Amino acid sequence: MNVHNSPTNRVDTVQRLARLLMLAGMAKLPLYVIEKLKWDMGLPHDYVTTLLADYPDYFDVCVVEDPSFGKDLLALELVSWRKELSVSELEKRVLSLGFNGHKRRLDIAFPIFFPRGFDLERRVKTWVEDWQKLPYVSPYEDAFHLDSSSDQAEKWTVAILHELLSLLVSKKTE
Repeated sequence: MNVHNSPTNRVDTVQRLARLLMLAGMAKLPLYVIEKLKWDMGLPHDYVTTLLADYPDYFDVCVVEDPSFGKDLLALELVSWRKELSVSELEKRVLSLGFNGHKRRLDIAFPIFFPRGFDLERRVKTWVEDWQKLPYVSPYEDAFHLDSSSDQAEKWTVAILHELLSLLVSKKTE
């Protein structure tokens, strides 16, 4: 039995793939994008035939138009939103520390660690501290109402990147 066929690993892989699609604005991504992330996501090389077919209540292969070239592309679509999967890793970490009743979700800050001897300029340090105090917007929330040039939108973008990296097996990518 290979590692991809273990029931526990299959469920974990399906949930990570569903969460990836939930991070996408339209809950769908072209298959070529998923192909590029396949190894990092821990997907089996033949995931379209061996994994997706077993989860029709999660995934559907559909056709989308490539906006750059006007060509049709195959894409993977999330069949329905999975509310139970829409809690970010950062939110889970805060909840696991027991702050569920005492610390509001909006107070979540990103963990930042600098190497020993690394000092930020005072104004940069002040900006980072103020930025960390901004309300946390979950990467699974629709935050397109935010002004794209605002610090709040930047924090949401960092939340998306943080969540994307948390979905990868190695927690990093090239």
